[in-house]
Amino acid sequence: MTKAYIYLILIIMSFLWTSLAYLPLGSDASRARDTNVQLENTKHHILEFESKYGRFPQDMGELRAYIKSIDGSYVPYDSWGSRLKYLLVSKQWFYLKSFGADLMENQIASEPDLNIDNIDPLPSEPPSLLTNQGSALHVYPGPVLYGLKSPTNALVAQLSVDQESNAKRLIIRDLADKDFLLSSFHDKVQEYYWTSTGDRLVFTASGSYRYEDGIYIWDLNTNRIINIIELMKRHFAKLKSEKLYMALSTVDSESRRIFVFLKPMRDLMLDPSEFYSTKNLYSFRWDDTENIPIDLESYQTASATVFDKSLTPTTMLESEFSGSQAQQAWLALPFTGEITGVLEKWQDYCVTYHRSPVFPYALFWLASLYGESVAQLQSKNQEQAFVLRNYGIEIAQALDDQITAPEYLRAMALYIKYQLQNNQRLSFSFTRLQP
Repeated sequence: MTKAYIYLILIIMSFLWTSLAYLPLGSDASRARDTNVQLENTKHHILEFESKYGRFPQDMGELRAYIKSIDGSYVPYDSWGSRLKYLLVSKQWFYLKSFGADLMENQIASEPDLNIDNIDPLPSEPPSLLTNQGSALHVYPGPVLYGLKSPTNALVAQLSVDQESNAKRLIIRDLADKDFLLSSFHDKVQEYYWTSTGDRLVFTASGSYRYEDGIYIWDLNTNRIINIIELMKRHFAKLKSEKLYMALSTVDSESRRIFVFLKPMRDLMLDPSEFYSTKNLYSFRWDDTENIPIDLESYQTASATVFDKSLTPTTMLESEFSGSQAQQAWLALPFTGEITGVLEKWQDYCVTYHRSPVFPYALFWLASLYGESVAQLQSKNQEQAFVLRNYGIEIAQALDDQITAPEYLRAMALYIKYQLQNNQRLSFSFTRLQP
């Protein structure tokens, strides 16, 4: 027997012995107790790391390396033999979980996983989405990113943004069970809606180095996620482009359809009145993976846009909810009234919530309001119009600089900036401002 062969046998035996050390022993109850101790111990080291370096560990690899440097016996496994899951959701939020006895991440019908997190508590009454409003044309309501209740009132989804890594993930929690927690695999989620059944989410995602752009359907019953964007491209010839501008429009619970605006990304600038029109409106079923796309010829031959009807900051949201402080503040934002007062309130909101997922949407409306203000004052007070034009250009540039903003909003910012720089009116109007 050669030395090399003996050495190989020793390596294999060492690996098997290490693996056996993680095999579960005892009842599920005792394993759960031991796993909770392991979770608490790991949390202690996470907070210790944060105290020392001023931030949380980026991933389990960095966390494990740190713990091993001070505790050589640490192993990142639970008492069932599965590796612990650690995820840094944002600069302030992390969670740590064990998949438990079933060795799978929790689903709607399963027992919640054992987990520890420092994520902020949910608001007592998050908003719900209004559906079947008689029109398929809507602007995505940015405030739902803070938290949107499912139609069954059981679960809440919210978008978490990490400004340092630019990661954007969906977090799913249960209003009644604080131990239920899920996060999306995709790290560049843009927008999302609940389906009317309350057990699925549809979300758009774009810009990740790890995962494909697309429109994803996430089934929380099975934790199965499918990307339907290639199916949409095959079904609709004019979408056959490498990149698309994508914006969710609305949900129709009766036909079980999601409406979405899609446009090939052939230009850096995007005119909102042109994008938010029926010619870019598409639809798909979320409950029929064999026949997902729906032809919308009756819609796309028309020439309607979202700006043909009255818009408010709370379009598509139920009229009464408590929600988060940021959502309540959004409810009070005006689209009508004296120009200076309206602009000041929107600017104050942007300053207060500049690190939030709704910030790009607030910047879009603020830049648009500046554009409309300039149009209102152009013939009455050119000096004031000049000042407002320059402010509007700065706001539009600020939106374009937002790496975490959806691509279509950044492209719209370039359009607004171009129009203001060239002293031209915006192609859309949605307010009743008074000089």
